[in-house]
Amino acid sequence: MKDTEIPLDIIFINDDCEVLSIYKGQPFNENIAEEDDVKYVLELNQNSGVKEGDELDIDSDEDLPTMKVIGPNGEVQMELEGGERIFSRKNTRTLINMAKRADKSKSDTDYKRLGNKMFSYIK
Repeated sequence: MKDTEIPLDIIFINDDCEVLSIYKGQPFNENIAEEDDVKYVLELNQNSGVKEGDELDIDSDEDLPTMKVIGPNGEVQMELEGGERIFSRKNTRTLINMAKRADKSKSDTDYKRLGNKMFSYIK
């Protein structure tokens, strides 16, 4: 939750629209919240009242809102429909570790490796 200033409930939901687990996200914490067999992830203000085992009423994937990926300039760079991901969890972990390394070293080489890895995943 880097750059997130408020605590959130990160709610993992399966194919049956049942809440699998709830991760209590803390402001500026960079730990990765994970869960297996997830179809949806919902973020709400912490202490939302949602509990493990709760069921959500989602009629169909067509009713889900589109997620907008916003770039640093505030412009929409991409729109994702429900259930899509930009990268797998494994690839996300790799990219996060590479980004941390590049940020720590401030090395052009590390930043180039990160960019090349990102483009290879997109391809």
